[in-house]
Formats: sequence, C-alpha cells, structure tokens
Amino acid sequence: MFLLFSAAGIAQSGDSEPLKIKPTPDNFERVMAIKNPTTRQVDSIIQLSIEYSYTNQDSCIILGVRSVEISKNHPDRSIHAKALLELGDTYRIFGNREEGTKLIREGRAIYESLKNTNQLAYADNKLGALSLDAGDYEKALEYFLRALNTWEKLKDSSNLVNPCINIGHVFWILKRYGKSDEYNEKALKLAEIRQEDRPKMYVLNNQSLNYKATADDYVNRADTALNAAVLRDSALLFYKISSEKLEQTLELAEKLNDKQSIIRVLINMADIKDELGEHREAIRINKEAELLTQALGDPILMVLIKRNMAEAYRHAGQYNLSVKYGNEGLQLARTHALEGYEQGINEQLYPTYKAMGLYEKALETHESMLVYMKKNNSIDFNKAITEVEEKYQNAQKQRKILEQKNSILELESAKASVEKQRNMFIGGSLFLAIAGFFGFKINQVRKERNEKRAFAEALIFAQEEERKRISRDLHDGIGQSLLLLKKQLDNTGANVLENQKLISETLEEVRTISRDLHPFQLEKFGLTLVIQDTVQRIAGSTNIFITKSVDNIDGQLPEKAEIHLFRTIQEALNNIVKHSGATAAQLAVTSKPEEIQVVVQDNGKGFDYELKMVKSKSLGLHTMFERIAAIGGKLKISPGKPGGTVVTMTIPRGSRQ
Repeated sequence: MFLLFSAAGIAQSGDSEPLKIKPTPDNFERVMAIKNPTTRQVDSIIQLSIEYSYTNQDSCIILGVRSVEISKNHPDRSIHAKALLELGDTYRIFGNREEGTKLIREGRAIYESLKNTNQLAYADNKLGALSLDAGDYEKALEYFLRALNTWEKLKDSSNLVNPCINIGHVFWILKRYGKSDEYNEKALKLAEIRQEDRPKMYVLNNQSLNYKATADDYVNRADTALNAAVLRDSALLFYKISSEKLEQTLELAEKLNDKQSIIRVLINMADIKDELGEHREAIRINKEAELLTQALGDPILMVLIKRNMAEAYRHAGQYNLSVKYGNEGLQLARTHALEGYEQGINEQLYPTYKAMGLYEKALETHESMLVYMKKNNSIDFNKAITEVEEKYQNAQKQRKILEQKNSILELESAKASVEKQRNMFIGGSLFLAIAGFFGFKINQVRKERNEKRAFAEALIFAQEEERKRISRDLHDGIGQSLLLLKKQLDNTGANVLENQKLISETLEEVRTISRDLHPFQLEKFGLTLVIQDTVQRIAGSTNIFITKSVDNIDGQLPEKAEIHLFRTIQEALNNIVKHSGATAAQLAVTSKPEEIQVVVQDNGKGFDYELKMVKSKSLGLHTMFERIAAIGGKLKISPGKPGGTVVTMTIPRGSRQ
C-alpha cells in the first residue's frame, strides 16, 4: 500500500506572530515554566508542540496539554480555541481519534461563538483529517472542500494549500487519479509561490503515486500480453521516476527534521523495492522504518509497516512471517478503528493463505474484502462523493455570480444618478412590467429545459456507474480468477499449451468486455491515448480502413466531460461499423484555443438522421446528443461529400462536468 501525505494545516491566531522557538530541552523547560502568558506566548507554546509532533510524541502531548491549561481562563478566547484544536490534532496523529474529535469540536464551537470564519475553516480542515483517518471519505471531502471554499472566499492564500493536498489525498484513495492530480497541481503551485518546503514535500510524494500506479498497470498487463518484455521495461521506467520523486521528498523531510515524513517516505520506498523483486532490501527498509515508528508511537504508520512486511515476506516465500506481521497489523488496525488500513492487510493475507493451502482462512479474508469494496465502490457512495464536490463547484460559481451582480448594481446605481432628472416613470414602469413578464416566461422555459437536461445527465451518470461496477466485477472477479488458474496450470505443466491458449483467449475476452463497459484507461493513460487505442482496435477487428489525426487533449476537460466525449466518439465509430456499409473512415481530433473539435467521417451509404430520430426513436443517437449537450457542446450530423456521413462535435474549453 503506497502511502500518501495529508496536511492538517497551521493557521495563526492573535495580532502577532508566535515566537520562533526551536525544540530543545532548554526551550521546553522555559515554556513549561510560564505562568500568566500573553496570547503570543501561548501561541508559541502551541507552535513548539507542533514542532515536537514531528520528532517526539511525549513532549508534543505535554506541551499541548499545557497550552490548553494555561489558556483556559485567558481573556483571548480564540487562543484557547486554537490550543484545543492543536491538542486534538495531536491526539489524532497518535491514534486517539475519540479524544481528538472531542477537543477539535470544542475549539470549533468557540470560534463559532466568536464568528471567526477563518478559524472555523481551520477547524473544518482538521475535522476532515479525522474523518479521513476513520475511512469516512465522503465526510472528509465535505470538510476539506468547505475549508477550501471559505479560504477562497476570504482570499486567504496562506491556508489554501493544505485542503488542496488533503482533497487530492481523498481522490487518490478513491482511485480517481485525474481529480487527485488536479488538486495536487493546485497545491504545488501555491507551495512554490509561498516557497514552503513542507507542503511541497507532501505534493512531491503524492505525485510519485501517479508514476507508481502507471508502473503497476504495466506489470499487470504484462502477465498475459504477447509484448510482455516491452511492458515490463515501461514499468521499470515509471518505477524509477517514482523513486526519484521519493528521493526529493526524503531530502526535504530530512531538511525539516520531520521524522513522521521520513518514515512515510521509507515505507513508500520499501514498497517500490518489493515491486522490483528486491524483497530483502524491502524488508530491511521496513525494519528501519519500524524502529523509527516505535520511538514516535504513530499507530497508522505501524499498521502500514506491518502490511508492507506481510507483503514482502509473502513475495520472499516466507509465509509464516507474512501471516505473523499481517495478524499483528490487523489487531492494531482494529484497536484503532482503522477500517481502510485493515482492508490493505487483508489484501496481503488472502493470497498468503491460499499459497499455504489454508482455504477456509482465505475465504474468510476474501469475504471481509468484498464487504469493504461493496461499501466503498457502490453507485450511491460514488454519487455522494461527486455531489459533495459539485456543491463546492456550485459555491464557487455562485460567488462569481454574486460578484458580477454587485458590479452590475454599482453600474446601475451610477446610471440612475445620471438619469435622475428624467421623468420616465410611466414608460419605465411599463418597460419593467413587459420585461418582467418576458423574464418570467424565459426563466420558466429555462427551468424546464434545465430540469430535462439534469434528468438526462443523471440517467447517463447512473448508466456509467453501473457500467463501471460490472466492468470492475469482470476485471477483478472473473479476470483475476482466470489469471490465478493460468499461473497454477503453468506450475503443474499439464496440458500447458492448450490450457494457456484457452485461458489467454478468455482473459482477453473478459478484458475487452470490461474495457467496453467502462473506459477505466482514461484514469490511467488519458483521453488521447484511449481514443487512439479505440480506433486501432476497431480497425484491427473490421475490414474498414480507418485513419486518425488526434491532437493531445489530456487535461483539457473535466473527468466527467472526458467520459461523455469518449462515449460519443465510441458510439459514432460503432455506428460506422454496424450501419454505414463503409470501406473507409476518418477521425480527426483538433485542439483549438477556444474549443476542442472532433470530426468522424465515413464513405458509407449515409442516412437521413432527422427521419431516423423521429421514426426509430434511436436511443444511440439521442444519447450522443444528450452527452455532448451535457458538457456544453454541440453535435451536428450531416451528409458527406460525395457520400457517407459526417459527425461533428464541438466542445468549448471549460465545459462543465
């Protein structure tokens, strides 16, 4: 399990910056001796506690408790609220989520009574971290986006980076890598502008995940592909890039003397070593991280190390040690209610039990995995996640609309003062009445149209989610079972060639079905490569000569818009194969400054698409129009010259999701 970094964030309180105090024994004794502190002195104790959280758990908690005690009756209520929040976050970091939640909520209540919007966002960011640790990703995303929205509204650039890192973290866990990249890039730009090493360290680590995910995909594809050697070479390249990112992360962690981050990087490095087959080195690095973690006392880090050890020992063939570390990790995860981390350990114990012939234990572990996967991959869950982010996007839009309305009101006010002397009351009243009537009618028509569009979008969304579920079941269920069977037959040597051929063909058929049901390659390889691959597959399986010219359009559209565009292109190409009678076709994808244009043309018999739409009520054609309309684009179907059909799609940049 590759480990991401998250950031709880540091927001200042009071009129002055806290005193910069280094975490030394002398300074520890000095601040503990303070009796009647000023706001600045309390803030300095809080900051010193934060510094110790990276190196020494006991000193960190002692200072945190002290800051809460001496600020309890302080006239500045906001500094007491901050002390509560930071101590609560300390307890969260070291595994006591219950106490952490209690203190953070107490601090938030004080900020709410003081109507301190900035610090409320600060508290929301910490509550999001608590929900993230508990595996409640929907709630975590809601808190992080709320904090981000508040700070954007306040134009507080100093705090924006932390929720961006955390949101990227959530989307990575949910395997929505495009969205994760989007927020990581935003966080990196903010960190570089402010020249802050810590958030930059977090983002560099999280970016390395993308390269490792790409490498892992190449490894999985190499298991059944004819060009396995090429795919494995590609995997090695991406593992190397991922390792280089981790080296940069480690350098920053050591510069900051951040022991927690050093451990996290070591865990990630060990994971890559294990993937490369260097199991002994992976075990050595994990043991180094284990010693550091024992001194720090972080249960999440310890669970991840146990999980890594279980995997490395399994790969090394030492199954008893794999089970030992796996069970230790499970016990620790259950003690601290770390459901998501428990799942990661089960993923390692399942193949270990199978390899040992302990099929009853393997089945029990597998059932636990299925329960967790069902919970976190359901349509309702993913829809809820999408809705949470859409609320944030809508809040941004509303804020822009409000700003525009304010500008309009200012202009209208100026205009009214100039025209004050004109007696246009009757004419103006009549005009307003007519305008109001037409405005009402226009709004009524617009509302009905939007409701229809919203229903169509929801229907298409539900269809895509169901496709995704079936695709995942095919790939992860049947596909993995066939792959396991193939490897077992390889070991037995019985009827190897015949069985290998049959299973390889079946695997390829399952993967083809899975790929057609849901374009999961979009998340891994990008829209451009998936479009090219689709054309090649269709051309290779038919007698139609298809040429293509595809500009790079990766990252130019939101994730949902990419799916809509890809599905429409796919439907247009399938229509050519099924209905056109064409011998040749052409696909052109052009990236323009203001829009993306896609043209699909064939030399077939053509058809009257308007008559077709009316007579057959063609679901495919209707869906094509609905998909492009849903992302703010236009679709046109026209006769080709001298024959055939031309399908033109025009999607403006910045199309809505």
